[in-house]
Amino acid sequence: MTNRILRHRYQIISELGKGGFGTTYLAADQDLPNHPQCVVKQLTPSDPRPEVFQVAKTLFDKEAKTLQRLGKHEQLPQLFAYFEEGGQFYLVQEFIEGNDLTKEIYPGKKFSEKQAIQLLTEILEVLKYVHEENVIHRDLKPQNIMRRKSDGKIVLIDFGAVKEIKVLSLTGEGIITTTIAVGTPGYMPTEQAAGQPRFCSDIYAVGITIIAALTGMSANQLPKDDSTGEIIWKNQVNVSEKFARVLDKMVLYDWRNRYQTVDEIIPLPPPPPPNSWVKKVLGGNGVKVLGVGIGSAVLALIIASIKGKALIGDYSQLEVLLAEEKWKEADIETEKIMLQVADREKEAWLDHDSIDKFPCQDLKKIDQLWVKSSDGHFGFSIRKPIYLKTGNQLRIFRQESYERFGEEVGWRKNGEWLTYPELGFSLNSPEGHLPAPHRKRTTAQFAPHAFLLDRLTKCEADYSQLEVLLAEGKWEEADRKTEKIMLQVANRESEGWLEKAAIYNFSCSDLKRIDQLWVENSNEHFGFSVQKSIYLDTGNKLGSYKKEFYERFGEEVGWRKNGEWLTYPELVFSLNSPKGHLPATHRKRTSSAIAQYAFLLDRLAQCNNQ
Repeated sequence: MTNRILRHRYQIISELGKGGFGTTYLAADQDLPNHPQCVVKQLTPSDPRPEVFQVAKTLFDKEAKTLQRLGKHEQLPQLFAYFEEGGQFYLVQEFIEGNDLTKEIYPGKKFSEKQAIQLLTEILEVLKYVHEENVIHRDLKPQNIMRRKSDGKIVLIDFGAVKEIKVLSLTGEGIITTTIAVGTPGYMPTEQAAGQPRFCSDIYAVGITIIAALTGMSANQLPKDDSTGEIIWKNQVNVSEKFARVLDKMVLYDWRNRYQTVDEIIPLPPPPPPNSWVKKVLGGNGVKVLGVGIGSAVLALIIASIKGKALIGDYSQLEVLLAEEKWKEADIETEKIMLQVADREKEAWLDHDSIDKFPCQDLKKIDQLWVKSSDGHFGFSIRKPIYLKTGNQLRIFRQESYERFGEEVGWRKNGEWLTYPELGFSLNSPEGHLPAPHRKRTTAQFAPHAFLLDRLTKCEADYSQLEVLLAEGKWEEADRKTEKIMLQVANRESEGWLEKAAIYNFSCSDLKRIDQLWVENSNEHFGFSVQKSIYLDTGNKLGSYKKEFYERFGEEVGWRKNGEWLTYPELVFSLNSPKGHLPATHRKRTSSAIAQYAFLLDRLAQCNNQ
């Protein structure tokens, strides 16, 4: 096959891999500038009889369209082309530069619990999208999970359903069937081996992958209980009881007893605390956890979700210090909280990336406490207009204008930047003087303020345009603006959707503001609170997704007709639509994919009770 050109366009460079279901090649696209690399997968029907080939072609077309739809997600390969040539079927997909997980998971190497939770979270975040698109991967294993070189993100490859064309055959009775199940022994549960894969079959495969990583054993080496069929693995590892229970349930022999959806697994339990950072009071019993398992803000979000809290930081001490006007102590506590929330205690400063990802709810909470306690004299939002007035721009640092800003807020005097002890910790100091984090440096090194104030701006969503659009009855434009604002507030613009942790961390003030604007401008015809009443009336429960009841809700609000979910262009953007029809976020998907409403409406209920 080397150097062969398919479809007068794709020139084969080399073979990447060969298995029972087909061969994968690295190719160059001769039609595009610089001949970018791509992946060509060749699938050959094992039964050449015409009736089998026709069924294989129909199946191939159907599954290729599914891959094309999935490829819209940034962590799934794009499908560039699919075609049949010379009795062979070909898929042309995006080439993912990087390594598969066999470079990370292999016999003899054992993951720590922290590493295992991190990897499991990464895989489940992508798998959740796949399942929401009503697709079962059917061949999840380390070889089919890539670690992309450019950004280190997980990419799922080599979906199993399209491989069925390789195993189609005609029986003696003239019935076309599959001769063997698609999947890989060791990662494939019994129901899939019997030809009946389910969403929880993928969950089983992911669980086996993580157990293999923890034990340092290959999937086929894992022993099983002869009487129950359950995997025996916990005697090989040292993990917390909670995490062990999660993995056990993922790989149960009987599919009916497994987790049925990814949402049931997330949030994951945190591993036992190492001797690291967080001081967080969990619950009302005063017990303090002295460390956090995953050294990132991700796990802090998970903990916050578990406890039903939107905030990551503990603000009780800061509130006391500010109320007592102990400005220096409050400033030091502010820095401590911000480093903790961003998981930058070791570095002791906030870089651009950590600022851009700083949780809006926490940043706004810090700002609100300072503004309120100082009667509008201190706070990031007080400082922002001064920063802009002195000729500065968000995300851009210019020394001359930044020095003017420093003089205005009292961080610079007589042409020199003050050191931290020289600052004025009283209300007699200039407006915007505090808080001044990064206290171990001179104030001349506060350049991240260009990014911090930009982050504050993004967190303070601008509702003026949404108000105008709603007032003018421009419902579709208002719906798109609503989605944009929500992604901005949740800092999920790059992902383009809201996952569970982001929803439960969503700012209450922003969620209630959006809802209020929709309700008031539609005379209570649209809005999340309107949808919530219908959601509950159709048998749904907050925080819980049940397909049957959710479909009933979809029919009631007009997102579902004749047993099918409508795509976004099919929605009705007028007051003639059913009550609760809008807003309909996640507009790039079918409306059936808005199962997150189970959590969004639960979050609204939490906010209304605060």
